[in-house]
Amino acid sequence: MFVADIKNLTIALLEDAIEQHGQLEGDVQEAAKRNVAYLAVACKLIDAHASVPELVSDIVASELSKIKAHSGSLPSDIFIYEEDYSQYVPKGRYTRSEALKRYFKTMLWYGRMTFLLEGGPQELIGEHDAKIQTLQAFLLATSLKNVELGRRSGLDVWNRLYAVTTFYAGPANELNPHDYLWAMKQELGNGFALNDLADEETLQAVRKKLDMVPSPRIHRDPDNIAADG
Repeated sequence: MFVADIKNLTIALLEDAIEQHGQLEGDVQEAAKRNVAYLAVACKLIDAHASVPELVSDIVASELSKIKAHSGSLPSDIFIYEEDYSQYVPKGRYTRSEALKRYFKTMLWYGRMTFLLEGGPQELIGEHDAKIQTLQAFLLATSLKNVELGRRSGLDVWNRLYAVTTFYAGPANELNPHDYLWAMKQELGNGFALNDLADEETLQAVRKKLDMVPSPRIHRDPDNIAADG
C-alpha cells in the first residue's frame, strides 16, 4: 500500500511540476524545472520503467548513475550541495524484494534531500541557489495541497506517509509542507498566483514567516489560521 501511495503521489506531483514549469517565469520557472528533475529521479527509483521528461533527462541520468554506483559524497546535480550516494544501499527487511528495495531508495531520496533556506559564502550553497530551493519548497507544498489521488489530496497521502516515518524515526527537524503553506497563507492570503513569488520583496516576506514556525513544530492547517493564535 505504501509503495503504491508513494508511486502515485510522485507521478501526480511530477505532472503538476511539469505544468507549473510551462506556466511560470524567471526564477520560479527554474525552481519548477528543478522540481521536475527531483521528482523524475524519485519516479525512476520507484519504477524503473518510468519515463523521464526530456527537459531534465541529463540531470536525472547523472543523479541516478551516482545512486546506482553508491558513489560516495559528490555534488548533487539538482541540489548543488554534496550528497552521500553510498547511503542508497537497501538494508534489513528492505532487501526482501525488488519493490521494497525501490521503496527504500525512493524514501531515502525524499528524506535526505533538503531544500535549504540559507545560502552564502559560509553556507553549503550560494544565495541564488538557496532562493531557488526555497521556491522549490513553496511550489511543492502548493502541489501537495492541489493534486488529487482518488478521494484524497496529495497532502492527505503525505500526512499518512509522514506519520509512519515519524513512528519509526521520530519527527523531522526540517520544515514540512504544512509550514510552507502556513507561511504563504499568512503573508499572501487566498487566491495568490505562484508567479507572485517571483517578486523579491514578496518572497522575502514569506520567508520571514518561516522564521516564526515554532520548534518542535506541529502540522498547521493553512485554511484554519485562527487555530494558530
